[in-house]
Amino acid sequence: MINAIIQAVHMLSLVIQILIFIRFILSWISMGRPSAALGVIYTLTEPLFSPVRKLLNKSPLGGPGMMLDFSPIIVLFLIRIAESVITSFLGAL
Repeated sequence: MINAIIQAVHMLSLVIQILIFIRFILSWISMGRPSAALGVIYTLTEPLFSPVRKLLNKSPLGGPGMMLDFSPIIVLFLIRIAESVITSFLGAL
């Protein structure tokens, strides 16, 4: 049972990482043209990016005039940490 939960955590993490990567690629390819696929991916990933962007805007490193959005990198990093902590905890049970 625990192994199934660990595998589900790995799969969820992988799916989220793939969606973030696809969003990154599509944001460069679409060049501002809206598409249905991009809309779905934005809907699924924006709840992860929004809190990170708010924190970045308040930090000395960020701000509204920041040219690059580092939130995907930070979210990917946080996902990896969360996955590691959850699977370590479940593995110890």
